[in-house]
Amino acid sequence: MKVLKKTGQILLCPLPLLLTLLLQVTVVFVVMIALTFRDPWNADPYTLFMERYDIYMLLTQVITFLLFFLWYFLAYGRKRSAPPLYRVFHGKDLGVFVLLSIGIYSLTTIYMGLSSVVTPDLMEEYQTLVEETGLGDLTFLSTLSTLLMAPLSEEIIFRGITMNLSKKAFRYFWLANIIQAVLFGIAHMNWIQGSYAFFLGLALGYVCETYHYLFAGMLLHLLYNFMGTYGASLLSLLPLPDLAFYPFMLAVGLPATIFCLLWLRKKKNPPPSPAYWTGEPMD
Repeated sequence: MKVLKKTGQILLCPLPLLLTLLLQVTVVFVVMIALTFRDPWNADPYTLFMERYDIYMLLTQVITFLLFFLWYFLAYGRKRSAPPLYRVFHGKDLGVFVLLSIGIYSLTTIYMGLSSVVTPDLMEEYQTLVEETGLGDLTFLSTLSTLLMAPLSEEIIFRGITMNLSKKAFRYFWLANIIQAVLFGIAHMNWIQGSYAFFLGLALGYVCETYHYLFAGMLLHLLYNFMGTYGASLLSLLPLPDLAFYPFMLAVGLPATIFCLLWLRKKKNPPPSPAYWTGEPMD
């Protein structure tokens, strides 16, 4: 009986990811059908869809956020008693989060550079995806999607629900953190973005475990996405020769990331009551 219960708990871990992908497919299918019926003779629904991809992506994120927020609140949030946020999150914490986002972004930039050399085909596929979907365009809708809706929805799905399910199934935080980070990487549906999303997911899970607040993951996620969106423009302001670019990024990224992780390791916050991150059943 215990084996069956444990198996069921393990099988539940990828459920939020599967439901997220199903929801995305459903929204795309409904939109494509609507576009087809709008002009059945002349319309190319795929072309029309890609022309307004930022709108449909934002719509999908809003729907995803609302549905998973309801799940998160009913399953965990309403039973969670924790000290006010201002008691566990201070000015130093914000500074550490900014520095950590810079560090992780710098290491990601190095990884992308290595990928373009080691796996040029995968990198080309990723760049094609970015160009076709307009993810690299700095519009109001894409910025809103990247800086607000992505941190909100993805943190609830992976560091909220998936983390709890994984913690309940495996009991150990480090293992649950790896599970949710793997699923977070898979959610990005390509090797390049998925691989660095895995390491980002580990950091996001760690800060949520440290603070016992999803807000911590949302904030770090927002700061990282900000660096990913505007980091290249900011770096272009530095008078760096090409040969010094990657050594500079390594000199900044590695010490900053290590320092912040060590700082977070020393930070102790009491878990909320009932213990939100233990994965224990909440009656």
